[in-house]
Amino acid sequence: MSGNERSEPILTPAQTPSGDDKSIPEEVARAAKEAFSKRSRGEVALLVYDSLVDADDPPEHHELRFEGDRLRFLVHVSVRPIDVALVGRLEPPAAGRFELVLEDADLSFVQDSSDGTFHFEPMAHGLVRLAFNAPGRQIQTDWFRV
Repeated sequence: MSGNERSEPILTPAQTPSGDDKSIPEEVARAAKEAFSKRSRGEVALLVYDSLVDADDPPEHHELRFEGDRLRFLVHVSVRPIDVALVGRLEPPAAGRFELVLEDADLSFVQDSSDGTFHFEPMAHGLVRLAFNAPGRQIQTDWFRV
């Protein structure tokens, strides 16, 4: 055997996932299942810039940038005491449907766009994500709090 080979298995039988392990607390298993129920459809654009953190902008007016492999969401967030407005665009611009998905809600807000821009207002504070759908393109942002 060379120095890189192992004679013992990486997981012993006691460590091998079997699905019937009773040592996982019920609330942990439930939280994990809920997290996977919110899985993404298509590509996820990750938050790469938040002007609250990166530029010390005030929370009332700040910018977010989410980047995917081929598309980018540029979002301006306007926060008021009772609601929030999200205005932005997709780069490069593309015609399609934008969707604002709310956490723990059975509904979402939808807006068709011919030029890659969107405007959702007024909306409640909370955890949201933006999605964009067009023929051959499906991308959504990671979840973010407004």
